[in-house]
Amino acid sequence: MNEPLLNLVAVGPLASNPLLESIGKALTTGPGLTETLVFLCGLAAFLLLILLSARFFGREPSDDIQSRIDYLTLAVDVLGLNESDRRDLQRIARNAQLSQPAAMLLSPANLARAAAPTFEAEGDEELRQRIEHLCVRLFDAPLPDQAQLPGRY
Repeated sequence: MNEPLLNLVAVGPLASNPLLESIGKALTTGPGLTETLVFLCGLAAFLLLILLSARFFGREPSDDIQSRIDYLTLAVDVLGLNESDRRDLQRIARNAQLSQPAAMLLSPANLARAAAPTFEAEGDEELRQRIEHLCVRLFDAPLPDQAQLPGRY
């Protein structure tokens, strides 16, 4: 099938060109074992890259990340609290490891329970005073003591 082309390259005026000589040699002898293995490894790596990129870029965002809204920030905005209050509440929520940090703004007892780990771990009296003042502003009631609170929530 390639016989006329090979004869033209082998005996024609283009026979002195090294590029055409290498093409003619490759057409007559075929690839060696090393070239075949390198080609197959490259092909396998390329297919693996395509599959991984398709899996990474083609997946839907998880519902947990999509539905996760920062209700604490929304509540802070609705209540008209300042940036310092927001930072204090986020610090308390992070230390208490609350799944829904806005829940601590529902009652003085919830705020006291959430703030207790932060008060115990850090012993920051200024933070305690700011949270007590915030509790009075929000609920018109002082922050309850941990001993007065019934059980865990």
